[in-house]
Amino acid sequence: MCVDENPIVGVKKNLPYASLVHFKDFYFRPYYNDPGAGKWFKTSNGNFLRGAIVGQGDIEIREIVKLIKDSGYDGYVTLEFEGMEECREACKIGMDNLRRFWEEA
Repeated sequence: MCVDENPIVGVKKNLPYASLVHFKDFYFRPYYNDPGAGKWFKTSNGNFLRGAIVGQGDIEIREIVKLIKDSGYDGYVTLEFEGMEECREACKIGMDNLRRFWEEA
């Protein structure tokens, strides 16, 4: 998302080469909707991103998990969090979400 590529497109392009899957979620606001204060940063084309708990942001994590599972991927999975919430709780919630999404896929 930092380079304004749709995450699903990026996942589809890279799945055949994946040796590790790294999850991260963001809140997204287009360049014309400046969200104001907070830990927002700009993408390469001026859109706004802010870190979110995995599964609570604007990335279609459930669909991405389904694509990964359907591909037969059986390697390592990591999670990154850089949002405004307390990091231990946010990481636990994010991992719980990933486990639940994997079971639902």
